[in-house]
Amino acid sequence: MIRIGLPPREGLRIDSLAAVYVRFWPQLRKSRVVLAGAVASSLAFTAFTILRPWPLKIVLDYALVPDRGVPPPGVLASLSATQIIAAASAAILVIAGLGAISAYGQRYLGAKAGQTLAYRLRRDLFRHILELSLVEHGRARTGDLVLRITGDMNLVRNLLVRATLKLLSQTLVLVAVAVFLARLDWRLAIAALAIAPLLFVSASRSSRRIKAAIRQQRRRESQVAATTAESVRSIALVKLQGTEETERTRFQSSHRRSFRSGLRATRLQAALERRVELLIALGTCLVLWIGGLRVTSGTMTAGDLVLAISYLGMLYRPIRTFSRLTGRLARGVVAAERIADVLERPTEDLHRAGSLVPAEVRGRLRFEGVGFAYEPGRPALRELSLTIDPGERIALVGRSGAGKTTLARLVPRLYTPSEGAIFLDDVPLERLELAALRDRISFVLQETVLLGISVWDNIAYGQESLSPEDVERAARLVGIHDRVASLPDGYDTILGEAGAGLSGGERQRLALARAFLRETPIVILDEPDTFLDARARADLWDVIGTVTADKTSICIVHDVRNASLADRIVVLDGGRVAGTGSHEQLLASCAAYRELCASPTAGVVHHASA
Repeated sequence: MIRIGLPPREGLRIDSLAAVYVRFWPQLRKSRVVLAGAVASSLAFTAFTILRPWPLKIVLDYALVPDRGVPPPGVLASLSATQIIAAASAAILVIAGLGAISAYGQRYLGAKAGQTLAYRLRRDLFRHILELSLVEHGRARTGDLVLRITGDMNLVRNLLVRATLKLLSQTLVLVAVAVFLARLDWRLAIAALAIAPLLFVSASRSSRRIKAAIRQQRRRESQVAATTAESVRSIALVKLQGTEETERTRFQSSHRRSFRSGLRATRLQAALERRVELLIALGTCLVLWIGGLRVTSGTMTAGDLVLAISYLGMLYRPIRTFSRLTGRLARGVVAAERIADVLERPTEDLHRAGSLVPAEVRGRLRFEGVGFAYEPGRPALRELSLTIDPGERIALVGRSGAGKTTLARLVPRLYTPSEGAIFLDDVPLERLELAALRDRISFVLQETVLLGISVWDNIAYGQESLSPEDVERAARLVGIHDRVASLPDGYDTILGEAGAGLSGGERQRLALARAFLRETPIVILDEPDTFLDARARADLWDVIGTVTADKTSICIVHDVRNASLADRIVVLDGGRVAGTGSHEQLLASCAAYRELCASPTAGVVHHASA
C-alpha cells in the first residue's frame, strides 16, 4: 500500500474559517495595521456601492418624471431638470472614482498583508520542518512536504486575506442593501430574502461534501508530487533499469486519481452554483411581481422600483460570490489543516532549558541495555551493551541489517533509544544539550550529501568562519584538492544537485573533508570508503588513521581487512553485540565474525561499485 505524504495526526481537524483564524492568528496579528487599512477600504467600498443607484433614482423621479405631487427635497428644488441630470452625472463619476480608490486600497493592502503572511508562515513552516526529528521525516515524503510549503501555503494566504476580505466586503454590502431595501419597502425586502433559508441549507450541505472531496484531492496531489520527486531523484536508476514506462504508469495512475477527485469537487461546486442561480431567479421574480403591482397601484414610484431592482442585484451578487467562493474556501481550509498538521508535529529541542553543556568531552561512550525499533515489533537493536574508551578506534562490522548504522545514529541522538541508555563521559545523552552534543561529533553519512552550492561552501558547510587555507588543507588531506583545482572555477565552482558532475568517490571525499574540518572529539564514519577503488581505499584509511588519532571513533566497515586497522572490532548480529576484540581473538571466539570473514564478499564488497 502506497503511503500518501504524512499520516494525519489523530484528532487534528480544521473544519471552518473561524478555526483557521484561531490557529494562525499569531501570524496574522503581526499584520493587523495593514489588515485594518484593508478593512477600512472595504467599508468605504461598501458605502460607495450602496450610493451607486441613487443618482439614477433622482434623475428618474425629479427630472424625467417630476409630476407626481412630491416636491424635490433640499437643494434639488432650486434646480432645473437639466441641472439635476448634470449633477447626477457628476455624482456618478465621483462615486465611481472614490469607489475605485477604495477598491484599489482594499486590493493593494490585502495583497501586502497576504504576501507578508505567506512569508512569515512559510518561514516558520520551513524552520519547523528542519527541526523535525528523523522519525517524523521518515514518515514524510519529500514531494508532499514541498507541496505543503508551496501550493498549500498559497491557498492559505488566499483564504486568510483575499477571500476573507472579499467575504467581508460582500457581507457588508449584503447587510447594508438589506437594510436600505427594508427602509424603502419592507414587502420587497421580505420577498427578496425569502430564498435565504433555502440558500443556507443548500450551501451548508454542499460545503461539507465539497470539503471532503477537496481533502481527498489534496492527498492525491501530494502523491503526485511525491511520485514526481522520487522519479526525478532516481532518474539514473530508472534509466539503468529501463523502467521509464513503469514510472510513467505510476505517475499517470496517481495523477488520474487526483484528476478524478478534483473533477468531483468541481462537479459539486457547479451543482451548488446552479441551485443558487435558480433560487436567485425565484427571488427576483417575487420582487418584480410585488414591486410592479405597487407601481401600477400608485403606492411606489418608478424610481423607487428601479432603486429596488438595483439593490436586488447588489443583494444577490454577494450570494453568488459566496457560492463561488465555497470551493476556494474549502481548499483553503483543507490546506490550512495540512500546514497545521506539520506545525503541530513534535520537533527536536536543540537548546532545552536545564540541559548540560559539557565544557570538555573526553569521548567515553557507554551503551547499557539499548533497544530501538523503527516499527513496533521489529527491533533493530536489542539489549545492546558496549563501552568505548576515550580515544579508542572501533570498527563496527556485521551483516546488512545487523544494526550498525542504527547504533551509530543513536550517538548524536538522530534517534532516541526505546529502552536502555547511552552515556557520554558517564552523563546520559538525554541530559546533554542536543546542539552541544552534535557540535562535538563529526559524522560521515553512508549516503553522501552535497548541496547545490560551491565546493568551498560544501566543505565548510556549518563552519562559515573557516579560512580558504583551512578548506584547502582538508581537501589535500583527503586527496581531492587536485580534482577541485581542475574545475572551471576551482573551489568557487557551483555543484549540480546532489554533487552532479562528480564521481561517487569524489563526492565521498568532499564529505570526508567536511567532517575532518570539525575537529571534534568523536568521529563516526559510516562506510567511508564506499565508491573508492582499492588503491584509493588504502590511501583513505591512512588518512582516517591520522585524523582519528587520539579521538573516539566508530567506523562502520564491510571489508573486514580494514576492520583490523582499528583498536578493537565490535561485531553486531541481530541487533546485539556478538563479540568484541582483535581480528585473531574474534576468529577464535566469535562464530558471526568467522562467517563474515568466510563470506565471498568479504574484502571485495566495494570493488564492484568503485
